[in-house]
Amino acid sequence: MDPIQILLEEHQLIRKALENLALAMEMIENDEKVSPVFFEKWREFYRSFILDHHHFKEEFVMFRELAQKRKGVLDAQIDALRNQHERGRNLMNEVSRSLKGYENDDPLDTSTLLENFAAYTSLLRHHIHREEEVYYPMVAILFSEAEKKGLADAFQTENEKVPPQRRQWHIDVVNEMAQQIVRPVA
Repeated sequence: MDPIQILLEEHQLIRKALENLALAMEMIENDEKVSPVFFEKWREFYRSFILDHHHFKEEFVMFRELAQKRKGVLDAQIDALRNQHERGRNLMNEVSRSLKGYENDDPLDTSTLLENFAAYTSLLRHHIHREEEVYYPMVAILFSEAEKKGLADAFQTENEKVPPQRRQWHIDVVNEMAQQIVRPVA
């Protein structure tokens, strides 16, 4: 399979999770309570899929190969992408710290939760857009078919580390998140 297509499909699932997150934030802003189950599912999806699975492929496989291919020309841009991943991790750490207070109706922690989720969502949407519009096309143009196959093989190796039932779980948990934020029909 085309390595770029693999990442694009993963981005689709991440976008769906971000849509769920945006709706949850909107509900909180409208003084509607979002179940802690939603946040448990989000955190597990974030850790298991975004961090350990998707970002790993980008940071330690594709970005590294792209930087080597361009012999340092893209080092600053690649570092910026990695820094965005790190910034996202920091924002999610702040979210984790504020969740207990949100569950206990602490207004400061609720505000912290919203601010960090908003920043994370904005950061990740921009990051995904930049990857898809700049870096993925660059890989498609600069890499030979053999190099693309090497990326695809490396991605497949990473995919094989995730049991099939866990891969399906990633999809299911995003759908379960959506069920946690369904508003009653008036």
